[in-house]
Amino acid sequence: MNAGATTQLVIEKAKPDIFVNVGFCGGFKAEVSVGDTVLVTDVVQYDFDLTLFGRKLGFIPGISCVRLPLTVINITNSIFKSGTFLKGDRVFQDKNYATRLYKLFKPSVIEMELGAIAQVCILNKIKLVSLKIPTDIEENEDQSDWKNNFKKMFQNNL
Repeated sequence: MNAGATTQLVIEKAKPDIFVNVGFCGGFKAEVSVGDTVLVTDVVQYDFDLTLFGRKLGFIPGISCVRLPLTVINITNSIFKSGTFLKGDRVFQDKNYATRLYKLFKPSVIEMELGAIAQVCILNKIKLVSLKIPTDIEENEDQSDWKNNFKKMFQNNL
């Protein structure tokens, strides 16, 4: 909620043509490795669940889709990977749950804020570009590994 509210405030005050989001996240082992840079192509909010009303998991009312498309910049000879972003308001402790979500949506990366940012940008007709860097892999690592991986990424690049 804070990410969406802040995005709306920035849009109202600064009136940008494009919104750029860069940050750290979790990754899925079939798609990325720790430290990769991922250009997000679309966002799926797995915790929107209106399946009781015949909608697919992730369907968002008002926007009427499951996959929120982002602006994908064309970068020649890019070192970036690209992929789907999975958003939800939950920290995984059940690796089987992460695996089930991977099979359903085939995401590359996951975190908690980008879905709200994407919704606000889409509703305001603002382009959104997002780059994410995984610090951990959801299906196979201890919850505390992200801290050590984060330190290693910066030690190797200083």
